[in-house]
Amino acid sequence: MSWLDNFSVRATRQERTLLGVLLIAVLIVLFIFTLFPERNEAEVEPFVDNNTYLNEEVVFAEEIYIKCVGINATKIEDDYQLNLRIMVEQWHTDINVNQQEINPSMFELRLVDINSPSSMDSFLGNLVKATLITAGTLAVTGEVNVLEQTFEMAADYALERAEMAASNPNEVIELNDNSFEEFAPYLLNGEPTYLDISFDVPQDFVLTNKTLVLSIDVWDRAQRDIYLVLRPFQYPYSVEFDLSGGSVYSQLDSIEVSPGKVVQVPLIKPTKVGYEFLYWVREEDNISTKVRDLYFVPESENQVITLYAHYIEKIDLENVVNLDELITIRDYYNFEINYVDYKTDIVIKIKNGDEVLMTAPEDKKFLELGVQLSIDEEGDTYNINNDNIFFIENKYIGYDISSYYGFNNSKSIENIRDFNWYGENVSPGETMMFKLYFEVDSDFNHMRDLNVLEVDLFLGINNAKSILIR
Repeated sequence: MSWLDNFSVRATRQERTLLGVLLIAVLIVLFIFTLFPERNEAEVEPFVDNNTYLNEEVVFAEEIYIKCVGINATKIEDDYQLNLRIMVEQWHTDINVNQQEINPSMFELRLVDINSPSSMDSFLGNLVKATLITAGTLAVTGEVNVLEQTFEMAADYALERAEMAASNPNEVIELNDNSFEEFAPYLLNGEPTYLDISFDVPQDFVLTNKTLVLSIDVWDRAQRDIYLVLRPFQYPYSVEFDLSGGSVYSQLDSIEVSPGKVVQVPLIKPTKVGYEFLYWVREEDNISTKVRDLYFVPESENQVITLYAHYIEKIDLENVVNLDELITIRDYYNFEINYVDYKTDIVIKIKNGDEVLMTAPEDKKFLELGVQLSIDEEGDTYNINNDNIFFIENKYIGYDISSYYGFNNSKSIENIRDFNWYGENVSPGETMMFKLYFEVDSDFNHMRDLNVLEVDLFLGINNAKSILIR
């Protein structure tokens, strides 16, 4: 073998050894990359913003839904006034009712310990400009709402991870005087109350680079903060409507919603035989997901959000006694309601025989029931001489009405004593017609709600009978 052949053999061995080393090195590098993959900035998980912004609900005291649905600002010389419209709605869906009252001391402007891109002077100044443009005049009123314009103001507000910052209870602005009076939202379950509140913003708050928020705070409740712009970096989405077995008189198309737009729920109400439409919900048959407008925070671009029609069954009037239908007590004593009316003024007779004019208080009215009592020949004379005979109730004796549309948790209402009938005798074979008066709330509605007249001629639960006032 020549020296050239020996050289070739040696070279081939060296190349194979080198290739083997390189191959092993590549395998080691690949293994390391599987353990520690390179972090590409484009693949970084997006920031999940857990803050609450304008037109987004905070749940206070577990069942009170509060959101800021309106905003504007005015400026006189160097002084800013920030005006907010707050919606408060209690929505309890079980028997455990939270009786938290809402009062002005709960609402404050506070500074959050994060820096905004510029001072709050810039943000408030832009609010004032938007308010003037929207109003079209220098005579700005509290009715002007620049909520949607705040979506474009985020650049002058806080864009950092604000939920990591706490609002400072030592740096606060209290509500202006006489903003509203304390009230109990649990008495208006499911009905929103709107509060127009305002704050005078002092210069040390205006010139700071910290961020202003609306803070809702009570010593024994978890604090909630609302940031004063619409949520930035939103996705467009669409809303579809599932009629849940119902129908509509005109087409209910899906709605496309652009980022920063607040869309109200359509006025079209579905109908369903034997049921009453109540509202739309995010989750079918889950009333805790009741929808108050179509402003949502989608999880992805062009997400489709489906809302479901929620109904409640109507009472079958065949199962109860109604107007112009008799109830019979102890076989011989017959009673019925002939008509229903409402009055603001009534005339009753007092014990000495004098007639007295009664006027309902401002938030009340009188329910007038035209009734008649008759006694069969086999019965005995009956003297109407007791105050505990007639009551308006929310229950029907012998039949559970609590699951039907119109049921309410109202208290018993006793009739107004009227000596036009009180103390009178009704003899066998006779019929006596008279009027019963009850003082009721101004929104009392016998055609909407389930209100029952309980008649107890002989003062015993076994003798009492019910008539649905409908």
